[in-house]
Amino acid sequence: MLKKTAEISAVLSDLIKSVEFKIKHRNKETFFTRTVKLTFSIMMNLMIKKSSKSIQNSLNDMKLSGNVNYTVTNSAYTQARAKLNYTAFEELADKTVELFYTDGEYNRFKGFRLLAVDGSITVLPNNDDIKKDFNPTLVTNNIDNFSKEIVQARVSVLYDVLNNIALHSIITNTCKSKDNDLIVKDERTLAIEHLKYCTKDDLVNDILPDPRVRGISSLQI
Repeated sequence: MLKKTAEISAVLSDLIKSVEFKIKHRNKETFFTRTVKLTFSIMMNLMIKKSSKSIQNSLNDMKLSGNVNYTVTNSAYTQARAKLNYTAFEELADKTVELFYTDGEYNRFKGFRLLAVDGSITVLPNNDDIKKDFNPTLVTNNIDNFSKEIVQARVSVLYDVLNNIALHSIITNTCKSKDNDLIVKDERTLAIEHLKYCTKDDLVNDILPDPRVRGISSLQI
């Protein structure tokens, strides 16, 4: 498994460094055209390897490790990050799944790929750009006469539990608003959308009562 992981990492690294990948996943044609400290490939690797450290500490580690010989500020990182399109990470995720299963060497349960769906609610940054796609929720506390507006998203993941790899993920709005027509989906709807990424050789954890979920090679465990 370690050998496979190394091979996949090498393919993804080459993909990130390619001109075609950069052109496809930058937000404007003029972005990442000049010689800059935070190149497209450096930014991609920084975001992929982001740890629990602060952004500035991660940037400092990049210099200490010898990857670069200059200092990068938090502000420069934020500006460079805005030039990246999220589609880059979608392509990397899809490519990872494709490469992982290509050789047919992966863990199975009685011949099946063992999958499960898990959903959750996450809190997003409360800013105007985020609110264009996710409606805020007003949280109140009657005891303290306190109210606060928060922005949330519903996240759902189709996961291969024996091989520790996510096959597909969705992030969507959680609540409706009379001010817009943003689409809202519940956990059951998102779970059903995952099924298009399943095959007859998959064993999906039957956690939902919907017959469309039970109908895909699902066995009682």
